[in-house]
Amino acid sequence: MAVENRSRKEAASKRINAAFESLLALDVAQNDWAAAATLYTEWRSIGLGLSHIHFRLNAAQLHNAIGPEIQMTKSPDQSATRRHFLAAISEKLDKVTPKSVHYGTLSREQTTAKRVFMTAAQFKKHFDANTRIRMLVAESDTPFTLLTALYYAKLFGVDDHVEISPLFETAVGLERGDRVIAELVDNPHFLAYIKAQGRFCLQLGFSDSGRYIGQPAATLAIERFKLRVIRLWKQRGLGDVQLLFFDTHGESMGRGAFPESLKKRFLYTQPPRVRQWLAELEQPEKHEVSFQGGEGFLWFLAEDTALATLTDFLEVRFGNYSADEDPFYEQKGWSLDFFLTLVEYQEHLTENKGYVRLIDGIGRSLLFPTGSRSMRRQSGSAVHQRLERISQIRAIPHNAVLQQLGYLANSCAGLGTAIARSPDMFEALHEKSDRLQMVTSLAVNALARSDVGVIEAYAKLLSPGYWLDRSDEIPTLDGREKLRRLSRILEDLFEADAVDACIRKLRRDAGTLTDCVTDDAMTAALTAGAPDAELFELHQIRIGLIQYIYLKAMEIPRFSTRFDFSLEELLVELLHLEVPDTIAQLRKIFPEAPFESHDEVYGEETTYEGGASSGYATAHREIFDKLELAYNLVLEISGLIALKAGAFG
Repeated sequence: MAVENRSRKEAASKRINAAFESLLALDVAQNDWAAAATLYTEWRSIGLGLSHIHFRLNAAQLHNAIGPEIQMTKSPDQSATRRHFLAAISEKLDKVTPKSVHYGTLSREQTTAKRVFMTAAQFKKHFDANTRIRMLVAESDTPFTLLTALYYAKLFGVDDHVEISPLFETAVGLERGDRVIAELVDNPHFLAYIKAQGRFCLQLGFSDSGRYIGQPAATLAIERFKLRVIRLWKQRGLGDVQLLFFDTHGESMGRGAFPESLKKRFLYTQPPRVRQWLAELEQPEKHEVSFQGGEGFLWFLAEDTALATLTDFLEVRFGNYSADEDPFYEQKGWSLDFFLTLVEYQEHLTENKGYVRLIDGIGRSLLFPTGSRSMRRQSGSAVHQRLERISQIRAIPHNAVLQQLGYLANSCAGLGTAIARSPDMFEALHEKSDRLQMVTSLAVNALARSDVGVIEAYAKLLSPGYWLDRSDEIPTLDGREKLRRLSRILEDLFEADAVDACIRKLRRDAGTLTDCVTDDAMTAALTAGAPDAELFELHQIRIGLIQYIYLKAMEIPRFSTRFDFSLEELLVELLHLEVPDTIAQLRKIFPEAPFESHDEVYGEETTYEGGASSGYATAHREIFDKLELAYNLVLEISGLIALKAGAFG
């Protein structure tokens, strides 16, 4: 039916445009005209959709699709082969002929990248031929990836309909992304493509970049990246191509949401120096910014807050900006050293074995399951699957884990070390630099919501020495044996020595940063970010609940291996706070059901009522039920801690 009515839809779209234009030309009441103009603006902006349509691909999906066609046996980014593969994809672009597809073609195609472009072709044909689709390409660390995307756009006839938009969010991507773009505009096919489009869309990810190099360094890296792209645009005479920067961030400081006001948040993501340089281009730039998570919806739930959000955005958007007098940009050597120190500290931190164990130990289990991609194991194994590096956990749960552990390391860690390199210069610049004040303000706000003592208390729970020390204080032999057993199981499980060393590293940096909070701007940020005492009281209560879970786990009766699970394996799961799945297994191993005679089945009577193994009602009531209740309380407190830490998603 959609195929048969395609021409009718196209004609209807033209009639709708004409009707709007005729209506707006009439002399009607102001309120009616404004309502019609608003609806028409939405129609022209997003067409038949409910919002802008974004498709997402990553580099691996594009490489997997094109690999067999050009015999790509190595990475296209290796120095020995990159030129060869760039030449190969350019040759395919020279010869590409558009192909038509239908839904049958789409259903048979197994390659993700091809399916996405085929879907775009079907959208264009059957739903909306006028509204462009943003084709986000993650991990765009090489021009080959984006040229491959352009090849498939041309192959399926949607190069005039999709906006190929590279996403830069890793330290490597932000460092060399402008060189990737320079090579792209050197390619005649891509240059012709963006000129025909009339704009070039780039997406910058605060969440992921902050996971790898911390938020203070991430915002500086993104700013430096934007300035290099603008400089490239000027050098290449691309004034007829609009630059569009789409900044994505989440609902908290750890994902790049500035904590003080929306106006400052918009200036944090798109700083005055960037706005100043963009204003010098021939084409007006476009700035898009995301509102993600629960907080993203909060601003728009009421008309008053929605209007305030919009007016804040417009006020910032149409302001005039100059950063020529900002000493942060004049002192290039110091600013670069400051930035590189932040990056170095965070990179060493995220590679630190103790930091990975901190995040992995119990942190992920402090969160409610969210999103479409699980952050937990999917196998049937009972043994906890450990993280070996931070890149194995997504940015959102990583940020959330730090909130739950009580120290927002990706937002404030490293700043004290960077300041200590040259404290006098920092103090002199900070007093006069709006940009430096904004960067440090986010970190100091995060510090106000953090306490190294809290994360140290959580780490103590994972330390075999802590429980061994506590065993000496227990008056009963049975109690002492339980704590010694717990200490033995914890031995080497969480690599407590490495965790302790990591916390000492954080303490030194936090102490230095606290000592540097001396001027009025930093003191104000520290005061503004300070939560009420309930935040740390919630941590205390939850630490007590986790201790209860650990001790209650030591009461589980011993059993021979059942259902391929041993008691030791299930205890390891419980010590990682993976309570629901573990309790489900324990309920199978220790069935609660009482003995049933089944006399009618076997045709004779039994008077034996069953022994102790015929039902474990006491274990269910006194151990399993209480473990589940305690863990449910842990999760409820997690929600409260997230709110107190300034996150709403």
